[in-house]
Amino acid sequence: SYVLTLHDNPLQLFVELPSSSSSSSNNAESSALKSGQDNDYGTLPYSQLLCGMIRGMLEVVQYDVTCQMLSSQLQGHATNEMVVDLKQVLQDQVLDEEYHEE
Repeated sequence: SYVLTLHDNPLQLFVELPSSSSSSSNNAESSALKSGQDNDYGTLPYSQLLCGMIRGMLEVVQYDVTCQMLSSQLQGHATNEMVVDLKQVLQDQVLDEEYHEE
């Protein structure tokens, strides 16, 4: 396993997390808050998208990994840190009837 540290988050340019104590909420949001439903969008893991991209790219080159965000600039941390763990190296599975070399 290894920790990948990104000093710049490309998502930070496109995502602005709303504050949970926003005074500009509509009636549906106000009633949801009064009924006890959690409406804290600041805890959404938007940067987990980066882990999905890394996991998908490594799967293309036959690595099965898990990836998890440790810290995110969108959550107020100084850097973006992800931990990547190798679960297994995948084997190419080509069935004989599907592949014929000529």
